[in-house]
Amino acid sequence: MSRDEVLVTCADAALTFGRGTRAVVAVHGANLEIGSGDRLAVVGPSGSGKSSLLHLLAGLEQATSGTVRRATFLGPYDIGLVFQGESLIPALNVVENTA
Repeated sequence: MSRDEVLVTCADAALTFGRGTRAVVAVHGANLEIGSGDRLAVVGPSGSGKSSLLHLLAGLEQATSGTVRRATFLGPYDIGLVFQGESLIPALNVVENTA
């Protein structure tokens, strides 16, 4: 892979949980491009949407608006996340969480 290969692109991506007055906007208007060999640090205060953005990038969540595109050669396990603490993703089973 050359450095010029784009692995993930976000274009005005957003992720909202709930609807109406109970809606919580976790990610709003994310625009980024991650290329092969890039290193990425996502920093911010608790509750600012860091994990939600990472979930979008990894394909664990679908954007509620905008787009998140991963390179077609990336398989479902080619993007990984390392969480700071013990974390399980409720939508995944035990094998998927440990993978």
